[in-house]
Amino acid sequence: MKQKLSLLCLFCMLLSVLCGCGLSGETPAGTSEPATGSESGPLPKDSETDDPGTEPSETGTVELRTSKARMEIGILENGSLEIRRMATDGHEYLSAPQTVSFPDSVTGLSFKGVFPYQTERGSRGYRFSYAGNDLEYDFFAVSHESWSGPFEFWATLRNLGEDRFSIRNGSYFDLTVGMSDRPVATTFRKEGGCAEGWRIYNGYYAPGTGIYRTDLGVSETELPQSSAKFTPSSYTALFIWTGLHNPEKQTITLYAKGSKGDTIRFGYEDAHASIGGQWQPAVRYDCQDSYTFRNTGVWEPVTIEFIPAFPAGTDADGKVWNQDHANNGYPFYVYGTDPDADPFWVDEITINGQTQSFNGSSADQGCPIGGSWVPNGGVSIDRTTGWSASYGSSVYGKAVASYTTDQDWNAGGDISMMYIDTDDGHGLYFAQEWTNGKLTAAGREHNVVALNAMIGTGSFSTKIGKDQVFLYPPVYVGVYDGDIETGSNLYKRWFLNVKAPRNMAEDPNEPLTQQDMQIGYDVSRYGIQSIKWDYGWWTPNNSNEGLLEVNNPAYLAVLNGDTLSEFTRKANLTGVKLALYVLLKDTRLNREGVPTSVGPDAHPEWFSNRKVNWGYSADLGNPECVEFYQNYLADFFERNGITTWRSDFEPICRSSDKANRHAANGTDVQYWCTVGFGELTDYLIENLDGFRYESCSSGGSMKDLFTMTKASVINCDDSADYMALHMSFYDSSYCIHPAQLQLPVNSLTYTPGSGNYTGSADYLYGLRCQLTGAVLLSNWSGTNSMVNETDEWETTVKVDYNEKLKPLIRNGDLYHILPRPDGKNWDGLEYVDPEAKGILGAVMLWKPEGAERTKTVRLRGLEPDTEYRLSFTDRREQDCVLSGRELMETGLTVTITERVGSEIVFLSRK
Repeated sequence: MKQKLSLLCLFCMLLSVLCGCGLSGETPAGTSEPATGSESGPLPKDSETDDPGTEPSETGTVELRTSKARMEIGILENGSLEIRRMATDGHEYLSAPQTVSFPDSVTGLSFKGVFPYQTERGSRGYRFSYAGNDLEYDFFAVSHESWSGPFEFWATLRNLGEDRFSIRNGSYFDLTVGMSDRPVATTFRKEGGCAEGWRIYNGYYAPGTGIYRTDLGVSETELPQSSAKFTPSSYTALFIWTGLHNPEKQTITLYAKGSKGDTIRFGYEDAHASIGGQWQPAVRYDCQDSYTFRNTGVWEPVTIEFIPAFPAGTDADGKVWNQDHANNGYPFYVYGTDPDADPFWVDEITINGQTQSFNGSSADQGCPIGGSWVPNGGVSIDRTTGWSASYGSSVYGKAVASYTTDQDWNAGGDISMMYIDTDDGHGLYFAQEWTNGKLTAAGREHNVVALNAMIGTGSFSTKIGKDQVFLYPPVYVGVYDGDIETGSNLYKRWFLNVKAPRNMAEDPNEPLTQQDMQIGYDVSRYGIQSIKWDYGWWTPNNSNEGLLEVNNPAYLAVLNGDTLSEFTRKANLTGVKLALYVLLKDTRLNREGVPTSVGPDAHPEWFSNRKVNWGYSADLGNPECVEFYQNYLADFFERNGITTWRSDFEPICRSSDKANRHAANGTDVQYWCTVGFGELTDYLIENLDGFRYESCSSGGSMKDLFTMTKASVINCDDSADYMALHMSFYDSSYCIHPAQLQLPVNSLTYTPGSGNYTGSADYLYGLRCQLTGAVLLSNWSGTNSMVNETDEWETTVKVDYNEKLKPLIRNGDLYHILPRPDGKNWDGLEYVDPEAKGILGAVMLWKPEGAERTKTVRLRGLEPDTEYRLSFTDRREQDCVLSGRELMETGLTVTITERVGSEIVFLSRK
């Protein structure tokens, strides 16, 4: 079974959506004009453009441009797309045109034309439209010429038929690029989540964040030497021991090479041992999953998931067993399905993120056509130690970097983007705008990198009802001249101005300096612009989450007899806003007008079976639930003058036992709950003046680019410790604009002598760790008698941060000028805005205990021939004037004689 496709797909989002995602369903024939709107889904706010003289056409060339890059897309006579160029001023990422066309298996869709297109935020590009069989498919490609950001791609599929239309996941975006030098991928691990103060009280830092680099360079001599070759004419199979025992689900990624169009299928054997150690009769399964090779003769990552048939702790006869009585768990098979196909090869395998490698001879093993599995030898794959692909691995010369992001309360994962750069000064970034998905970058011969995006982690499936629109999430691809620091700055400026909530680019007060509620709205004189009411203001005993009433004695005392609306009004008069912690939970109250599953007004179908802390999470896959919360929250916020909603504890469900837009406990729950959350936040932003959404991010586990399009700021992590936040900020600030990274720190963690003190630091050292992004000052015991905090705030927060640093953080570039903080060596950051008047840069340095007294650090982003005045905040005797060339080539030398210390050096033109 070989599909006759065109050339190697350099850019085949269209192909992947229609083929790789496994569209299926019976739909009557018919055509209609393509639609751009949606009755569901967080689709971009957009419009068709009707430029004078521009008519939809079926042939020709269209161009996407940014201020530093360009892409040419050709439209062929049959409606196929041809990528003809992707380049910056200094580098080409495409050596020859590549064509994308419909696969043979998809029929009945006709090309309707290409239409000029513009998003609400000014990105311009084109909509390529197809229709037929009661389907409308639109593929979008846009860029923003004013900002040096990425090329952005997404697609929508509308079902106009009566029958529900099924979609199975595969990669929905594939792009193959060529680099002029050996490519290296950088991925970023996000915080795994923790309750506030968890690390402090337990006395150590939880693992979670990190930066990982993977060499993607592959040459002919590094190709696999021990891979297994199979001739599928006899339905041969590969025998694999997974080495895992009765997990709820196994995710298997293998690397295979075959001819384009060849298909392989998967199966496994459920074998269990009894108490006596004797194997029970095996039950064999066909996973009903397959993979069709996209390219000829290159290694391709193939990911599938399967669920073992037996409950954990039992064998085939229901007898109890444990790991001591079983050896290697489930044998897994991969076999060819086309007797006429060319041979295929299989190599490295990762199982649930753990790398496996070959250990044995490569030999085919037979399986009769249509019969049961007959394992009789073959290639055994044993567990080996090593990192998963998410952390970077290179085995047998194949190099793969991938990230998997997921919204699960207190779960780990990766930030949803990666950078791929080279030593000769250019690079590319690849990102996905969604709450759960997977990106992969696989190294190929001759410095070629194959990029891939999918929804979920490989097992996604859903159904699209009549008039419903399915969104294939946006993917960003940006190219740049320079290193990762250059690329990340270009990307983050674009994101803040084109993707982040408008207030982040338009309001000079953003990000608002924030403090917990202990002092009340009197904090305005110290430069605090917002106060936060945290978890539990609605109850004295942590019950009834989701109730919007003040019942907690501590918060009633803050009100001091006022109503909530009176308190907010008085705070606003002093220039202070109120950020309110609101959970989307079942209150379980027998009352009208509240979200509840109890009583005559109950809606149990609105709530999942996910219980994080006290109440069950709202299932935003239910449109009626979304509509209720739109009105419920909008009314409450408006009546009480509250403009900032702060969420936590899984506002986006990962699983649910209710069948709404998604299947009950299906693989599409998080997808449709993401859609619902987008509908909710968009409604509040559009209908409430000055509304802001703020994400507590479940302890840092909800760092994804979809959330960042809705949230003004997001918790960097929930440790409340200065050094932990300092570390995670360093990592995350490559992917998320520092103005959107909120740093909530308990000041007692950096106050020597306090019961919460966690390290060797003085007060300013810890406080300045908060000044690098969005400030959130916390103190669980109120003001600290050991140090007059407000004296420090009036200078450090009101002047150094609000007046000097914040404009640089909002508008400037961030350079990581010293290595990642570790509490042992100097670390430092630099902000530069060449277009600023007055102060145009800041160098922030930290010297921990035990580090050398003097450090020389080279700066970046300056004008070589300009003379700069450097003003030290604490050590004025070190003030100096140096040229940009001296600062960038020789460096700035700073001396801190104290045991520990920090410094901020401000730059201005002489």
